[in-house]
Amino acid sequence: LPSKKDVLIYDPLINSSNDLLYYLDNSKIERLYIRGEKIYIFILIKSLFSLNFEFKRNYIINYINIVQPKFIISATDNDMVIYTLKEKFLDKIKFIVMQNGLRGIYDSFEEFRIFKKKTKYKLSVDYFLTISEPISKKYKKYIKAKYISIGLFKNNLIKKNKIKYKNRLIFISSFSKNIYENNFYINNHKYINGNLFFKTDEIVLKFLYKYCKQKNIDFYICLRPGNYHEQKKLILDICPSFKNLKFLSNSNTYDNYREIDKSNFVTCVDSALGYEAYVRGAKVAFFSLKAKSLSINSLKLGWPAKLKKADFWTLENKEKEFEKILNYLVNKNKNYRDYRLKYKNRLMSYDPGNSIFINLLKNNNFPINKKIKNKKRFQI
Repeated sequence: LPSKKDVLIYDPLINSSNDLLYYLDNSKIERLYIRGEKIYIFILIKSLFSLNFEFKRNYIINYINIVQPKFIISATDNDMVIYTLKEKFLDKIKFIVMQNGLRGIYDSFEEFRIFKKKTKYKLSVDYFLTISEPISKKYKKYIKAKYISIGLFKNNLIKKNKIKYKNRLIFISSFSKNIYENNFYINNHKYINGNLFFKTDEIVLKFLYKYCKQKNIDFYICLRPGNYHEQKKLILDICPSFKNLKFLSNSNTYDNYREIDKSNFVTCVDSALGYEAYVRGAKVAFFSLKAKSLSINSLKLGWPAKLKKADFWTLENKEKEFEKILNYLVNKNKNYRDYRLKYKNRLMSYDPGNSIFINLLKNNNFPINKKIKNKKRFQI
């Protein structure tokens, strides 16, 4: 059976959950696996009296009753069950949920709307840490909580790399072989062909390759973490005429942050890493084309914020528009800094060292790592 501990990490396989271990007292942590990775038979049998959603919820409640935590923390903000638990445990346990990614592709708010309409539960947690103020406002419609915008936890954790390469442009790739070769579920119960989904990425990639060649700029592709050779082969198959394409190492998630810090210019279609690069101070061009090409409003840059047009992003699939944006970035326009400050908190918040999170832990007598007890912020 699981051990009695002060802190329970809910769904520990999410990347951000691993990053929590830098801040928490690891000796006082137990983990609750919700995807079938680890199951306790005794708790399973005890929970068999109900079906479907209620069965999962009963298993989780029985698990919590054994662990008896004072705090439950999760980086799985699009899981419905955790929001039903506060009502059950009230003041016995404090619940903290952290947003772990963008919510445009899989619009969980539609799921929350449907769920809230059908269920008897009042959805709530004590603290909800989101990536931006506009997202907080969106979540407030469905979940009662104290909302704090901190950005993405991992982005705050990793120190900026002060080394800068001259004349280097990165394209942040979102290509995935699994998605590219299949139909997959997206918003509003809609299935989309993966090839069609990545068509805009292909258009932008081909333009950037040509632009960098003409301007004599070093062009690199930043892949998603893991499956390096699979992603590389997919891109080379999509663009067989490209010669001497350069790919950055992606052996772990930290590599990508350090590479974007070192680059003069960063480009993307709809990557969370593009948002993170932007708030870290990089010059970023956003080719936010999927909203129009797939007719999905939530894929617009900064959604659910409504952003006024600026010189560093576009919704239009027009090569002249692409060129105009890149020329703006490359030609050292002084007002880019003003744009960045204006849009920063609308796109994503940024709290280097997670000082807001550390302060929250201390104010709630949360068992924290000895290394950060006397620190206001912590980075690696």
